[in-house]
Amino acid sequence: MKLVETEKYKGYTIKVYKQKPNVNIPITDKEWDKHFNRSDLDGVLGTNAYEVLNKDNEIEFSDNCDMWDILACIENASQDIDNLTWQGYYVDFGTITVGEDIKEKIEKDEKYAKKWICEMAKNGLLKIDTIAKA
Repeated sequence: MKLVETEKYKGYTIKVYKQKPNVNIPITDKEWDKHFNRSDLDGVLGTNAYEVLNKDNEIEFSDNCDMWDILACIENASQDIDNLTWQGYYVDFGTITVGEDIKEKIEKDEKYAKKWICEMAKNGLLKIDTIAKA
Protein backbone atom coordinates (compact mmCIF):
# COMPACT_ATOMS: atom_id res chain seq x y z
CA MET A 1 0.00 0.00 0.00
CA LYS A 2 1.12 3.54 -0.73
CA LEU A 3 0.40 6.47 1.61
CA VAL A 4 -1.59 9.10 -0.32
CA GLU A 5 -2.91 11.44 2.37
CA THR A 6 -2.43 12.29 6.04
CA GLU A 7 -4.81 14.41 8.11
CA LYS A 8 -5.08 15.43 11.77
CA TYR A 9 -8.44 15.26 13.54
CA LYS A 10 -9.11 15.77 17.27
CA GLY A 11 -5.51 14.94 18.15
CA TYR A 12 -5.45 11.75 16.04
CA THR A 13 -3.68 11.12 12.74
CA ILE A 14 -5.59 9.67 9.81
CA LYS A 15 -3.46 7.96 7.17
CA VAL A 16 -5.07 7.04 3.85
CA TYR A 17 -3.45 4.51 1.57
CA LYS A 18 -3.87 3.47 -2.05
CA GLN A 19 -4.22 -0.28 -2.45
CA LYS A 20 -4.92 -2.76 -5.21
CA PRO A 21 -8.56 -3.89 -5.13
CA ASN A 22 -9.28 -7.61 -5.21
CA VAL A 23 -12.43 -7.16 -7.34
CA ASN A 24 -13.19 -5.28 -10.55
CA ILE A 25 -13.88 -1.62 -9.84
CA PRO A 26 -17.61 -0.92 -10.27
CA ILE A 27 -18.27 1.86 -12.78
CA THR A 28 -21.98 2.07 -13.61
CA ASP A 29 -24.89 2.46 -11.17
CA LYS A 30 -25.96 -1.09 -12.04
CA GLU A 31 -22.48 -2.43 -11.20
CA TRP A 32 -22.47 -0.49 -7.89
CA ASP A 33 -25.94 -1.86 -7.01
CA LYS A 34 -24.73 -5.39 -7.73
CA HIS A 35 -21.54 -4.74 -5.75
CA PHE A 36 -23.34 -3.50 -2.61
CA ASN A 37 -25.62 -6.55 -2.66
CA ARG A 38 -22.65 -8.92 -2.30
CA SER A 39 -22.62 -11.14 0.75
CA ASP A 40 -18.84 -10.91 1.15
CA LEU A 41 -18.27 -7.12 1.37
CA ASP A 42 -16.06 -7.54 4.46
CA GLY A 43 -13.50 -9.32 2.31
CA VAL A 44 -13.59 -6.89 -0.61
CA LEU A 45 -10.55 -4.65 -0.91
CA GLY A 46 -11.38 -1.31 -2.49
CA THR A 47 -8.92 1.17 -3.95
CA ASN A 48 -8.16 2.76 -0.57
CA ALA A 49 -7.64 1.94 3.10
CA TYR A 50 -7.05 3.96 6.27
CA GLU A 51 -5.52 3.88 9.71
CA VAL A 52 -6.27 6.06 12.74
CA LEU A 53 -3.23 6.61 14.97
CA ASN A 54 -3.25 8.00 18.50
CA LYS A 55 -0.69 10.49 19.86
CA ASP A 56 1.67 7.59 20.62
CA ASN A 57 1.51 6.54 16.95
CA GLU A 58 -0.42 3.36 17.84
CA ILE A 59 -3.20 2.19 15.52
CA GLU A 60 -6.62 2.71 17.11
CA PHE A 61 -8.66 1.79 14.02
CA SER A 62 -8.02 0.63 10.49
CA ASP A 63 -10.17 -0.40 7.55
CA ASN A 64 -9.07 -1.77 4.20
CA CYS A 65 -12.38 -3.25 3.04
CA ASP A 66 -14.74 -1.74 0.49
CA MET A 67 -13.21 1.75 0.59
CA TRP A 68 -13.29 3.37 -2.86
CA ASP A 69 -11.98 6.91 -2.41
CA ILE A 70 -9.93 9.12 -0.11
CA LEU A 71 -12.93 11.13 1.12
CA ALA A 72 -14.77 7.96 2.20
CA CYS A 73 -11.69 6.97 4.21
CA ILE A 74 -11.44 10.40 5.85
CA GLU A 75 -15.17 10.42 6.71
CA ASN A 76 -15.13 6.89 8.14
CA ALA A 77 -11.95 7.54 10.11
CA SER A 78 -13.44 10.78 11.49
CA GLN A 79 -16.53 8.86 12.63
CA ASP A 80 -14.29 6.29 14.31
CA ILE A 81 -12.49 9.11 16.13
CA ASP A 82 -15.78 10.78 17.10
CA ASN A 83 -17.00 7.49 18.54
CA LEU A 84 -13.73 7.00 20.39
CA THR A 85 -13.69 10.50 21.88
CA TRP A 86 -17.37 10.38 22.89
CA GLN A 87 -16.86 7.03 24.63
CA GLY A 88 -14.68 8.84 27.15
CA TYR A 89 -17.84 10.32 28.74
CA TYR A 90 -20.95 8.86 30.23
CA VAL A 91 -24.29 10.15 31.41
CA ASP A 92 -25.80 8.66 34.54
CA PHE A 93 -29.29 7.62 33.45
CA GLY A 94 -30.08 6.33 36.95
CA THR A 95 -31.81 9.55 38.04
CA ILE A 96 -34.04 9.98 34.99
CA THR A 97 -35.91 7.65 32.69
CA VAL A 98 -35.37 7.87 28.96
CA GLY A 99 -36.73 5.68 26.22
CA GLU A 100 -34.34 3.13 24.74
CA ASP A 101 -34.45 4.98 21.40
CA ILE A 102 -33.30 8.23 23.04
CA LYS A 103 -30.60 6.44 25.01
CA GLU A 104 -29.26 4.80 21.83
CA LYS A 105 -29.31 8.12 19.97
CA ILE A 106 -27.45 9.82 22.82
CA GLU A 107 -24.82 7.10 22.88
CA LYS A 108 -24.29 7.12 19.10
CA ASP A 109 -24.60 10.78 18.11
CA GLU A 110 -22.31 13.24 19.92
CA LYS A 111 -24.01 16.40 18.57
CA TYR A 112 -27.44 15.11 19.56
CA ALA A 113 -26.12 14.07 22.98
CA LYS A 114 -24.63 17.49 23.72
CA LYS A 115 -27.83 19.23 22.60
CA TRP A 116 -29.99 16.84 24.64
CA ILE A 117 -27.81 17.21 27.76
CA CYS A 118 -27.85 21.02 27.53
CA GLU A 119 -31.61 21.10 26.99
CA MET A 120 -32.25 18.78 29.95
CA ALA A 121 -29.94 20.83 32.19
CA LYS A 122 -31.52 24.11 31.07
CA ASN A 123 -34.95 22.76 32.00
CA GLY A 124 -33.69 21.56 35.39
CA LEU A 125 -34.21 17.92 34.51
CA LEU A 126 -30.54 16.94 34.59
CA LYS A 127 -27.83 18.10 36.94
CA ILE A 128 -24.54 18.82 35.20
CA ASP A 129 -22.68 16.84 37.86
CA THR A 130 -24.30 13.68 36.44
CA ILE A 131 -22.01 14.02 33.42
CA ALA A 132 -18.55 12.75 34.21
CA LYS A 133 -15.33 11.77 32.54
CA ALA A 134 -15.11 7.99 32.36
